[in-house]
Parts: sequence; C-alpha cells; structure tokens
Amino acid sequence: MKRTLSLIVAAALLTVALTALAGDTKRFDIDTFDRFGAGTASGVEIKSSGRLSQAPSVEEIKLDEDSVWSIAAGRGGDLYLGTGNNGKLYRLAAGALKEVAKVDRVMITRVRADAAGQIWFVAVPEAVLYKLEGDKAVKVADVGETYAWDFAFVGNEIYLATGPKGRIVRLSRDGKKLGAIETGEQHVMCLLQAGDGNLYAGTSGEGLLLEVKPGGYRIVYDFDEKEVKALAWVEEDKALVAAVNVDGAGRMPDAGPSGPPSAPPGPPRPPVASGVDPDDKSSDDQPAAPIIIMPSAAPRGRGRTSGAVYARIGGGMRKLFDLPKRAAVDLAVAGHDVYVGTDQEGKVYKCRATRSDYSIAFDLEPAQALALVAGKSGLEWIGAGSPGRLFKVKSSLGGGSYTTDVLDAHFPSRWGEIDYIADGQLRILTRSGAVSDTNRGWSDWEAAGPGRPAAVRSPDARYLQVKVEWLPASNTVLRAISVPYRVYNQAAFIDSIQVEAIEQDREKAAEEARAKNPNGVRGPVAHSTVRKLAWKVTNPDNDPLLFELYFQSEKMDEWVRIPTPAPIIAPKFEWQTESLPDGWYRLKIVATDLPANSAAEALKAEAVSELFLVDNGRPEVRVAVAGRKATGKAVDSFSGILGVQYAIDGGDWNVAAADDGVLDSPEESFSIELPEGLAAGPHILSVRAWDRAGNIGATQEKFGR
Repeated sequence: MKRTLSLIVAAALLTVALTALAGDTKRFDIDTFDRFGAGTASGVEIKSSGRLSQAPSVEEIKLDEDSVWSIAAGRGGDLYLGTGNNGKLYRLAAGALKEVAKVDRVMITRVRADAAGQIWFVAVPEAVLYKLEGDKAVKVADVGETYAWDFAFVGNEIYLATGPKGRIVRLSRDGKKLGAIETGEQHVMCLLQAGDGNLYAGTSGEGLLLEVKPGGYRIVYDFDEKEVKALAWVEEDKALVAAVNVDGAGRMPDAGPSGPPSAPPGPPRPPVASGVDPDDKSSDDQPAAPIIIMPSAAPRGRGRTSGAVYARIGGGMRKLFDLPKRAAVDLAVAGHDVYVGTDQEGKVYKCRATRSDYSIAFDLEPAQALALVAGKSGLEWIGAGSPGRLFKVKSSLGGGSYTTDVLDAHFPSRWGEIDYIADGQLRILTRSGAVSDTNRGWSDWEAAGPGRPAAVRSPDARYLQVKVEWLPASNTVLRAISVPYRVYNQAAFIDSIQVEAIEQDREKAAEEARAKNPNGVRGPVAHSTVRKLAWKVTNPDNDPLLFELYFQSEKMDEWVRIPTPAPIIAPKFEWQTESLPDGWYRLKIVATDLPANSAAEALKAEAVSELFLVDNGRPEVRVAVAGRKATGKAVDSFSGILGVQYAIDGGDWNVAAADDGVLDSPEESFSIELPEGLAAGPHILSVRAWDRAGNIGATQEKFGR
C-alpha cells in the first residue's frame, strides 16, 4: 500500500512538472504568409509562400480629399483623379497636382479616357456623365439612375453600369439615351471591353458575370460571392480576371466599403429576356440613399466582408486566392501580373492568372487602396481613401522594411535572443511597451545584437515589435523571425473559501425524502463526518498550482497541516473530520506555483476562511415517565436541537413537541402524552433527538401499565 501511494504522488507531481515545462519559454514565430501579412511592409513584397524580399516602394502625394476613387491616364501621360466627398477632378501633370473641375455631386466614381485621349467621368448621386474640355467639365447627360459605378466605350456608344436598379444604360456620345438593359440585379458594378472582343459586366446581388450585347446579356458565371467589384483582361494569358466580394454594394458598411454605400436592396426582379426597356419607369421612384465616406483616417484592421480573385481562361473559371476579411476594390494588369487593391488594410496584392501563388506587393498607411494604374512593367499609381492620397510607385529598390504586428506576450516578459532565417544580411530592430498602442509610452527603436542570434535590447514589457530593414538593392530573402520570451511569474490569488455548512447535505437529503413520502413523519438524515471544501482561485498566467491545507481551532495559535493521500492540484477537497474534537475552526489554504517556476521565482498565495463548526458529537437525551406523561431533555454541546421523536414498543415514530414551542437551542425540554388503551404490563418508550449537524442521540425508558 505504501509503494502504491508513493507512485500516485510521483505520478501527480510528474504531470504537473511536464505541464510547467511545456509553458516555460515561449516564442513569437513569424514564418507564414498569414503571420507576416499581419504586419506592415514598406518596399517589401510578402509572398504567399511566406518569403519576404525587397520590392519597389512608393512616394506619397497628398491631397485634401477623403478618397481617390478612380484614376485614368490622359494625353501625354497626364493623370486624372476622381475624388470624393467634394466632387472634384484633379490632374497631375509634370509632377504638379491641380484641381481642374468641381461638380455638384458628392463623388466621382469613374474616370476614363477614350481612344482619342478625351477624359470622361461620372459623378453621383443622381448620376451625371461629364467630359472634360480644357479645364472645364461639360455635362453630357443625366444618366437617370441614382448611381453610376463604371462605364465603357463601345463603338460610338457609352455603356454605364448603374444601381440600385441593376441597369446598363446605353448613351450616344452626345448624351442621347439609346436604351437600358435590365439585369434583374441590384447593381451593375463594373464593365470591361475585353481583349476577346466581348463586353463583360459584373453585378451586385447574385454576383453574376455577364456578357453584354446591345440586345441583352448572357450569364457567363454565377459566383458564390454576391458582388463582382472589378474585371480585368490579361492579354498575355488570354484570361479574364474578376475581383469579387461576399457582401455587395447593397449593404451599408460602417466605413471602408468595397464601393460607396447605396440604397437598401429592393425585392429581386426576374431578368428581362431581351434586356432592352428604354421607357420603363416602374421603379424610378425608388429613393436615393446618401453616400457616406468617412473623412478621417480609417484604422488599420480587418473588415467585416471578405473577397476573392478568380480567373477565367477558355471556358473554365478557377479561384486564384481568397481575401479573408478584406474586400477587393480594383484591378490593374501589367504583362502577366495582376494587381488587386483592397480596403481595410491598404494592401495591394499581386498574382497571375495561370499560377496559384500570390503576394502582398504594397502595404499602404491609409486603410483603403481604391484605384490602381499599371504600366507595361508593373504598377505605377495607387489611389487611396480615408484619407485621400496618391502614391507613385518607385522604379528602384531603395531599402525596404518590414514591421511585425504588435506581439502580445499577455504579461510582462523578458526577451530572449532574436533569430531569423535569411540568405543574406538584414538589420533587426525592436521596441517594446506596456500597452498595445505604439504611440503611447513605447521605447524607441533599438538595434538588436551584435551577433546572431541577437540580444533584444528593448526593455522588458508585455508588448514587442520587430522591424527588419534591407540594404538598398539587396536581394536578401527573409523566411522566418523567432523571438523567445519568458513571462514574469504572475501571482495567483485565492479569492474565497467555501466550507460546506454542516446541515447542507442533511437538509438536501431531507427534502428528497419528503418528496418521496410527503405524508410521513420527517425523521433525521444520516450524519456525515466528511466536510466538502472548495475555493476560488484567480490564476493569471495559468501556471499549474499545488495546494496545501491547514486547520486551526479557535483555541489554538498554531496551524496544523491536513494530511492528504496525494498532492492537491484542483481547488476542492473532502476533509474527514471524525477524529477532531467538536468546536469552531478556521481553514487556511496555501497555493504555490513552484511546479512551473524555480524556487527563486515561485510565488505563494494564501487565504483563511471564516470560523466554521465541526460537530460530530451526539446530543444527550434523558426521559422519565410519570403516569400518562413523559418528560425529557435533549442537550447538545454546540448545535441546536433540530428534532425530537418517540416510539412505543418499537412502533412508528411520532413527533415530540418542545415545551417552549420551538426547537432552536442546544438544550430543549419536551413532553410526551402517552396514549390511552395501552395493554397492562411492561412497555418501552424510545426517544431520539438530533442536532443541526445530523448527529442522533437516543435513550429508552421502561414503564408499566
């Protein structure tokens, strides 16, 4: 038995020790695309394989607008920017940015140049088509729809993608309405005159890809996602690329929409077979919804919708990659490369229609990458929102950097030596802080090292950031970053101790007995000498704990440890009190996290309970018979008398009443009226009494008739 007990104790301690070792030194390991993608890159490309390498950086051009929604290149390489929320058109020429037009609409949703270099644009709400003549915006036509999201030049006509009625409006170049193609969708979001000679449209509602003809349309593909936000053609691969989102423009986003907010969607309408209904006025009375573009800088962070990018080559459609919690906003093509602008985190992705890998090519400070312009060799311009900014992509590698997301150790920690996996030289810096906001009381950036692994020189703290810097023109590829840390030991606290009341189990059992026999005499419930103990512990770092239990009578100054058959690792214990003298006691519980820490670092916590009663003694019962009446007394050392019953000659138990009418004190007198009609001869009067702890005392008295 002794050997078995020793094995139990050893096994329990080994389990605790192994748990502690598993949580001792921890690491921040950043070695996957998702983990790298949570950080911020400047002049660094993050590949889906989890590799980082230097890439072109961007130069910021500020403008006093909320968003840049569309960019188009005009004659001589001039750039035209459609903005919101003030309805202004800007021109960038010879490095100078100038406002060239302001219209009485909130935002310019699309700017395009025709084959001759003429600049056209649409503005909303209550969509109007304009063209630019010199530095003057000339109204071409009221579109007759609340929103116009895009337009395309088709021969001598202009097709406009509108909402919220899901129409493709056909206009002549002088503004005459030639017809409207009813799609049955809520919005038509984009149009593309593709290299295969077809005009394509993407919708919001059911998320359809349409092939559009003057007489109607054909559904090419029905996406699982509900919005087709942008389309692009890759001539080198003969591929049609679609940027789609789970939620469409029909929703009202909080901030940073995949497109400007629109009117709530109405009931769906079946598609019109011919697609042409220029005079239909049945739904023209739908109210216009306000456009809300947040004027302040949006915080970096994941959004509420998700996007994806697809490619159609030949007759097959396949998903290139997902955009979890990010909406796709715009597409641009340079050779084989496709660039995808997203909202919420200001990231621009790069992929190819014929490959499965992709990357984060640019990571902007603003929260929305809304408009992209590419040249032959790559992306050249990025228009951003919240706030409005224009970014020029540099052609050279000027020394990039990558900064991790704020790394949270959850408690103040000491940092180990940082290491990384790369095929060349990199500079590693760190900074730390006590709060997650890096602008509030953080240490300055400080170079780690020297050597590799390199010592982290930032102060011990809860939060850490790591910055990696590339030398100009460096081809070094970074594959992983690893930072070991060890949390400073956190003290546990014993919040409360519960010692089960002596009558708790007995009263519960009595209630169950009454439920089974509601009409019977209620007798005592068996007393238990085992007391159930429980305590509530706050354990911030979840270190495994060991508990020691001590007791002290109110007449003692010393604490006596309660022997236990095995180490106590759970906050509960059943205590056998049979050998203790009756009286009032206190309980002390000591918690230690020594199994998870060295002796020098281990912490203890203790708490003492309120006084509680240990009562295992039986009441003393005395009784005497005189004539037809018996009188007696029940006396207990500590607990109040709870019940007195009697029986004659081994018959049923009957209730004896207290002389003062209430059984409520440790000493109670009682009287019994003996029944008439007892047979002549000897009889036995049995009396039992029990206290609040369930201890039962009994006596017998012989009497005759």
